[in-house]
Amino acid sequence: MAIGAIPLPLISTPPPIVEAMPLTIRPSSLLLVVCATSGVACANGDEDPELQYEMTIEPPKPILDGYTADPHVVMYDGTYYVYPTSDKGDWQTTDFSVWSSTDLVHWKNDGMILDVTRELKWAKLRA
Repeated sequence: MAIGAIPLPLISTPPPIVEAMPLTIRPSSLLLVVCATSGVACANGDEDPELQYEMTIEPPKPILDGYTADPHVVMYDGTYYVYPTSDKGDWQTTDFSVWSSTDLVHWKNDGMILDVTRELKWAKLRA
């Protein structure tokens, strides 16, 4: 035995095996676990008329065509201008356009305002 070590008592017999207590799961607990782990709304629709109404609303269509994201909006002289990024295959964003609207519902593509391949020769093509 090493110096300073504390001797441990030897156990001659293993500890007794204790049987597991039976597990009882109530249906409401099971439903809660299923809903919490699956992302399903478990509220009763009859209890919340506002939620029922919201579930019937059809979301609006995107305001811009194509694969656009990260819009920056500016209002100037009664017209809204949106400057989004756009994605092409393999994340090759090389052009940036501007869209305009006076009512935030009807949008017009005003064309490309920056072409990275022509105007920024020093830039990497993966924006």
